Amino acid sequence: MNKVILDLVGLEPPEPALKIVEAVNSLKPGDMLEARGDRPFKHIFAELDRAGYRHTIRPAGRIFVLKVWNDGDARKIGELGHMNCTDEAKRGKPEIGPEIRIDRLIEAYPEAVDILVEAGFAPLKDPVLRKTMMGDTTLGEAQYVLGMDDEAFMRVVERLKGMETHP
Repeated sequence: MNKVILDLVGLEPPEPALKIVEAVNSLKPGDMLEARGDRPFKHIFAELDRAGYRHTIRPAGRIFVLKVWNDGDARKIGELGHMNCTDEAKRGKPEIGPEIRIDRLIEAYPEAVDILVEAGFAPLKDPVLRKTMMGDTTLGEAQYVLGMDDEAFMRVVERLKGMETHP
């Protein structure tokens, strides 16, 4: 397994995204990219998901650390900004991953509350706190607030993704 490290601190958009795409497209199965920057890289998550890359994002002081893995079945990312028709658009349901806003996840899948509370997202149990605290918080951002490790977080995401296959 090779580990590629990118220092993107101080770069202005779209340069970080372009460098990430270039590095990700060179990952071989089993390889991992670690990109460090002063922005959370949110706009690239959907492209990583579509191409089949596993990824996490974590704040580390004043920077963000994006980790991307090629588990063997990932495809190259095309030109950024290219919009593909996704299953979400066909279903009207959001794609479940670290970048999904918690309020949108719960709106589409009310049963997600039980899974998230069980995993430690206790404030979601209270409907008032759910609306006030989780308005624009992504699942990935909540991971960091809770201090949940990447493996535990990915298990939660996989359980949530299991809801997609059950209407």
